[in-house]
Amino acid sequence: MKKNYILVLFMVIIGFMFFCSSCGEDDKYAVIYIAGYTTDNSDITVPCYWKNGTRTDLPVIDNTNNGTAYSIYVSGTDIYISGYTTDSSDVDVPCYWKNGTRTDLSMIDNTKKGSATSIYISGTDIYVSGYIYNSSDIAVPCYWKNGTRTDLPVIDNTNNGYTSSIYISGTDIYVSGYIYNSSGILVPCYWKNGIRSDLPVIDDTKTGYANSIYISETDIYISGQTTDSSDILVPCYWKNGARNNLPVIDNTKSGYARSIYISGTDIYVSGYTKNSSDIIVPCYWKNGTRSDLSVIDDTKIGYTHSIYISGTDIYVSGYTYNSSDIFVPCYWKNGTRSDLPVIDNTKNGYALGLFINLE
Repeated sequence: MKKNYILVLFMVIIGFMFFCSSCGEDDKYAVIYIAGYTTDNSDITVPCYWKNGTRTDLPVIDNTNNGTAYSIYVSGTDIYISGYTTDSSDVDVPCYWKNGTRTDLSMIDNTKKGSATSIYISGTDIYVSGYIYNSSDIAVPCYWKNGTRTDLPVIDNTNNGYTSSIYISGTDIYVSGYIYNSSGILVPCYWKNGIRSDLPVIDDTKTGYANSIYISETDIYISGQTTDSSDILVPCYWKNGARNNLPVIDNTKSGYARSIYISGTDIYVSGYTKNSSDIIVPCYWKNGTRSDLSVIDDTKIGYTHSIYISGTDIYVSGYTYNSSDIFVPCYWKNGTRSDLPVIDNTKNGYALGLFINLE
């Protein structure tokens, strides 16, 4: 009897230990972080982020001038955000915030503007993509690693170049963007460790954009859009340089592919397309199948910005017009929209970068 009791007790303890070891992950839940900006009653744009819908405004150089938060990344308990703020001389200064503390980033010419478009944390290293203007007012694409800037090669040094997104895979640094060629045509491209690869477009005489980059194992995915011979922007993504066009509502209207995320074998892209009434409709594509997203007013426009997959849940950030033509920042979870609080409900707000963290 005593032996049986000890055996039962032992099994209960083992079961309890197994339960506790597995419940740590199960008890975690998705926390939604979104970077963006809202407008105050003086028409100043205020950089901010929302955590599960609660807004935190970020410090700027000059409270009488604008600021924007573009991208967000959460690492452990630390919240990193990239963007820019405008100084008292009306110069846009690229920066990032860590837990609300702002760090301004180096520029070529401190009298010229710059912006920090995307942020990625790898270990203890902080990577930020962006662009800065030189003394000739030419935009130079670049990235900063722990504050040290690396300028990226372009087709024509007399023309502008921009970055849009950064992704770190192992020791490799990937940056997406678009640059002007000598004919004044925007060419979509990406850089791997500073070496540029231009991406194929529909018509080489027309503009193309590379908006977001994601690395999955050895595959390089980039979202964007290219212009066809009828001057229609066609949303697409490139996988290892091969372009895949995405379906739209009306093939005579332009569409945009903003952000890309890979989950397993599935390819998710956020964007927006125009309907026959020229209303911009927010949407996302999963493996090429488009899902349109709800807006406040079906007669008004809406945009998406970022997409993030957590488990089986699909999160998309963006903003939609209300009946007063005011942009309302929001996010969609599995197609259900949640609007976000702003400083002044009569002013525009924008939800841009998106990150889901299990906490």
